[in-house]
Amino acid sequence: MVAYIVLILVSTVVSVLITPWVILIAERFGVMQQPPTEVLSSIKVEATDPNLRYKILSLRNNLIKPPTAKWGGLAYTLAFFLVIFGMFLFADKELVLRTASNYILWFAVIVFLLIAGLVQDKNGGAGYLQFVYIFIAAIVFAISPLDLQGINLSTTYLNLNVFHIAALGNLISIAIPGDLIVIFWTVLVFYAIKMQGGTDGLAEGNTVIALFFIALVSLKFGHNQAALLAFIWIGVLLGFLVYNFYPAYIFSGSSGKLVLGFVVASLAIISGAKLGTALIVLSVPLLDMIHVVILRIRKHHLYRKGSKGIWEAFVISDKLHLHHRFLKLGLSERTIALIEYSMTAAIGLATLYLGKLAKLVFLVFVWILIFLAIKYISYLAEKKHVEEFKS
Repeated sequence: MVAYIVLILVSTVVSVLITPWVILIAERFGVMQQPPTEVLSSIKVEATDPNLRYKILSLRNNLIKPPTAKWGGLAYTLAFFLVIFGMFLFADKELVLRTASNYILWFAVIVFLLIAGLVQDKNGGAGYLQFVYIFIAAIVFAISPLDLQGINLSTTYLNLNVFHIAALGNLISIAIPGDLIVIFWTVLVFYAIKMQGGTDGLAEGNTVIALFFIALVSLKFGHNQAALLAFIWIGVLLGFLVYNFYPAYIFSGSSGKLVLGFVVASLAIISGAKLGTALIVLSVPLLDMIHVVILRIRKHHLYRKGSKGIWEAFVISDKLHLHHRFLKLGLSERTIALIEYSMTAAIGLATLYLGKLAKLVFLVFVWILIFLAIKYISYLAEKKHVEEFKS
């Protein structure tokens, strides 16, 4: 375990040293998130233009912040690969080569998502593009050798490798219905993490906590390679949080959200953590996303004929998230991040001491409790908003 602690510290230092340079690069190329008022003033087209409707709505709901770099994904992804390369040069070359051979498609997907996100951060693009990118990534990951073989349901094992095809020397491995679940899970986790990007350091900090428990479970089940990767990501994200925690000097941007969503979703599967553990640890972001999507479908009548469809619920920007509710109640971004960190950590700790049946019961209990808490906090926030409007 000492070796992993050293690995985290080294990864943190590398990230701390790289991130300021990425901020300068983002400033040099103009990849900055400008204050919403400034962007709105530059829009010359009429607000009734349907192509600008959601963009204008999104800008009006953004928090007012000074110009901030958006290429955060480049900072911690570059730090991650530098640590991997450093291990090859100065540490266990055999372990690095073995990990690289087993995870070659996994590494390739991360690079693909990073490049796609960097381009979108620079040039902009429709919200559906991120879905396209993560969907492609999910498919490539699903057909890699890192299959979801089955799910333990209390005393029953559900086999998800009913139909299997291997090709190119097992470089491609298709397992049905397991791969279909992998694709759905990857997209789901991506949007859960993406939607936490409304306040400084929230998504990144919760990702660190989730990866920490994924790493511990990886060690428990003997998945040392997955644990190694998770600990490196923990380190580089901790280093990034030095600049990303409130007040942030750099945001993850599309590149970071795409990479983080994929990393958490994929490591939760290949680490042996089982979907039950991952569902518990990610309870807060997942339920917050589900709650917001339901509210958006109802508010914008996306179920009606003639609407753009339920898909729009994933790209609309508003102030319905849990962190927005906390802001309405007068909490600071720093306090909100610490509250949600504490919730995720407390839930994660409980999973370490639960058996299979107890974990299933705890999952149902936690999801009900968190969903009710989100509804109550939303009620308090709306009540305060109405009272302030009347006064």
